Amino acid sequence: GFPVSTKTDYQSTVTFKGIESVTVPAGTFSTCRFETSYTTTTSGISSSAISTHWNEVTYGFTVRNEADGDITELVSGSINGTAIK
Repeated sequence: GFPVSTKTDYQSTVTFKGIESVTVPAGTFSTCRFETSYTTTTSGISSSAISTHWNEVTYGFTVRNEADGDITELVSGSINGTAIK
């Protein structure tokens, strides 16, 4: 074989978009909405993506996430043994 060296540059920017009420299967939560933009460049080829996520205001857990056409929502959970509502 021969040595191969590849450099990848990664840049992301997170922007706070505001406070929103979000309803998911686990309940309705007051959340902070964030939008993250990503750019990755390898060997001169760049790709970009954007994801949006909603984090619960008090504890910061993720309630909902949207990225690449996929949606993930909180169904249930607990904090220190107490159910999230």
